[in-house]
Amino acid sequence: MTRTGSQYKNRTEQKTMLVELPVFWVTFIGFSGLSCSMAYRVPQIHKLWKRRSGADISHWMLHIQSLSYIIYVFYGILIYDWVYIISSVVSLLQNFMILGMAIYFDRQTHQQDNQHPVELVEIVAVK
Repeated sequence: MTRTGSQYKNRTEQKTMLVELPVFWVTFIGFSGLSCSMAYRVPQIHKLWKRRSGADISHWMLHIQSLSYIIYVFYGILIYDWVYIISSVVSLLQNFMILGMAIYFDRQTHQQDNQHPVELVEIVAVK
């Protein structure tokens, strides 16, 4: 017997859905969204790695977004929803990766700037 999405139970109550779909399709749709969520940051990570600069990354945006993912992880645990849990954890890890790379490349740039000594120019009086 194939269970439908409305027969899928979590810890507290039965979930109801607008459309009756087998659990396989409900899960497939959820993990399809998860795949898109994971994929949309890959170009940003690639660009960050290629340019070796995090100057155009908003650290505040990453912090607020990371906080929202932490809340989503707890929400997924409360409703016992693996799609929420996995997508939030993966997205959070990607945010940490972007933030870590941005900080690393920024520090590396500052260290290189400090390693180039300022050339002192002697002013010679011409007689």
